[in-house]
Amino acid sequence: MRFKRWVVPAKTEYDPAVICTAEKVGLTVPAALLLRKRGLETEKEIRDFLELKKENLHNPFLLPDMEKACGRIIRAIDEGEKITVYGDYDVDGITSTTLLYLYLRSRGADVTYFIPNRAEEGYGVVSGAVDRLADLGTKLFITVDTGVTATEEVEHAAQRGCDFVITDHHECRETLPRAAAVVNPKRRDSSYPCEHLCGAGVAFKLITALEMTYAGRENRPVAEALDGIIRQYVDLAAIGTVADVVPLLGENRLIVSLGLIRINSEMRLGLRALLDASEKPGTKSAVNVQTISYGIAPRLNSAGRMESAEMAVRLFMSSVPSEAKEIAGELCRTNQRRKQEELSIDRDIDEMISADPSLADDPVIVLSSDSWHHGVIGIAASRIMEKYGKPCILVSFDGDVGKGSGRSVRGFNLASALDSCRDCLIKYGGHELAAGLSVSRESFDEFRRRINECAASCAELSSVPEAKADLVLDPGEITYRLAEELELFEPCGAGNPQPAFVTRNLTVISSLPLGNGHHSKLRLSGDGREFSALRFGSSPAEIGAAAGDRVDILYRLSLNRYNGRTSGQVTVSEILPSEDVLACRAAELERYSGIISGKTVPDDSEMPSRADFAAFYRCVRSVGAEETSFSFIGRACGIGSYIKLRLIAGILGEAGLITVSETPDGFPGFETLRIKVNETEGKVNLEETCLYRTLKNSR
Repeated sequence: MRFKRWVVPAKTEYDPAVICTAEKVGLTVPAALLLRKRGLETEKEIRDFLELKKENLHNPFLLPDMEKACGRIIRAIDEGEKITVYGDYDVDGITSTTLLYLYLRSRGADVTYFIPNRAEEGYGVVSGAVDRLADLGTKLFITVDTGVTATEEVEHAAQRGCDFVITDHHECRETLPRAAAVVNPKRRDSSYPCEHLCGAGVAFKLITALEMTYAGRENRPVAEALDGIIRQYVDLAAIGTVADVVPLLGENRLIVSLGLIRINSEMRLGLRALLDASEKPGTKSAVNVQTISYGIAPRLNSAGRMESAEMAVRLFMSSVPSEAKEIAGELCRTNQRRKQEELSIDRDIDEMISADPSLADDPVIVLSSDSWHHGVIGIAASRIMEKYGKPCILVSFDGDVGKGSGRSVRGFNLASALDSCRDCLIKYGGHELAAGLSVSRESFDEFRRRINECAASCAELSSVPEAKADLVLDPGEITYRLAEELELFEPCGAGNPQPAFVTRNLTVISSLPLGNGHHSKLRLSGDGREFSALRFGSSPAEIGAAAGDRVDILYRLSLNRYNGRTSGQVTVSEILPSEDVLACRAAELERYSGIISGKTVPDDSEMPSRADFAAFYRCVRSVGAEETSFSFIGRACGIGSYIKLRLIAGILGEAGLITVSETPDGFPGFETLRIKVNETEGKVNLEETCLYRTLKNSR
């Protein structure tokens, strides 16, 4: 069992105000309390959150410079100036490029688009690309999902007689580029209600503002204009919003909700082709946030990571079924190549850290290589960050310059940290949790030292992974009705996670393997009620809990629809022994320490017999090197004493019959074990081991 630090609120006594609110809006009391914990208390706030009306979209002109942006763009359209939409190569950049290009084209603009190649131009606005596009006649550049730090590039464009309208959502520096307009909700002078729009969200607000302006010109109702924008473009904004992992709160959540409605009712040809190419026959279902996050986004991202993001833009614009099918198939093949590159990087990093474990000791893990594919190092950095619970930056060098990608944990603002190391970097930009950079080979070691100095002084940075719960529920509160109500919290994602619950002191009735042993089905009971729960990604041996154990679970509650039937489903994300069991095991561990030191005399129930050794050895031979626990081994071989199990393992290990690797996971006496049976020649006398002699002499 691998334990995280649980962040669990105290068991709440529901006060009259929460009960009253629940009655008013027709919810269970736990659901009403969940809403209060998310800052929603009034009936209007709750209804706005639950009902997600398009009327709640904010006025786009609240964004700074929006009026200037619309004026400059419309003038360019009216005067026939050539416009280039300058995007980025991730999903956010792809979707924002597509929606703005399609809208401008529908308005008769002389418009093209450009997305830099990750290998050739790299991240952000590049002067060389500006020159090439200016030579082709571009007079106005409109950036999407990029540009807010392109001060020098904008100045360079001005010298060529070109204007910039910047739309971006990344962190701003102290001085903004001198563009015709800089539309960014993160500007210091911005009062826009949704600070965390993604690039596609900002682009969506731009075309909304443009259409509102045209509606005024054309004497059309603004509401009608907004309906048209939502119908035609909100699906692209929703995909960008989910893929960029911005908080699904407020307007972001509304955009995603409206986008999912559009996708599931009138899907773009290219998107349907991509889903058809990636799904197994007969598995088609409604598209949701998870579909975008784990099915659509990785395939779109693979284009920009491995080849050219233009392929993904062409997919969204395609109106010919055969063309869409061909592009979708190529994206899926590119995604497979991306996965292979990731595995190669993962292996390299494992070898690096195995050879020099100190590389993983720094507050920020910073590694480099000349052989890594720069397009996938961001994904690899995410995996290292999750594995070690630390920020990670990976740099891929090509000659004297390396391109890096970083991922961070809550409490360490990566964008700010890079800014503090700016004199070591060629280029950088990004968010609190994800960023990109360029660094010279000569400056790399200094950069690693400086960013770790920054992290060492960050009081909020913690490497202990956390598992957070919203509420503690009694078994009787785990109901089908609550599962129904939780669907109203969708779409869930970053900033608006699916509610998580803790229920304590449950008794395990059974623990059975599912899916070829990779998953588990638990039968649990508490307060006279029984229910089933699923634990994906862990076998019963890895969970280490079996019939009779008392456990606490951290879980999510949802509806499961299968074969025309709907039922409530408890999905366990974390499971650990109940508090009284932990206390008992801690006492046993203290006694065990006394026994092996010769200070405590073992009693008869703790002394292993020859039959115990044989049963333990037979059991571990069948377990092999799988992750397990002493508790699981004990149940499998019929030995109930934790102290006896540890003594047997110690003696067999000292005799060379087995190798036991233990990983302390935060709770005394609940180690994760990896047991390897060693090949030996001839008979081994266990009585000759030091530990066995210590036991014998103590009696």
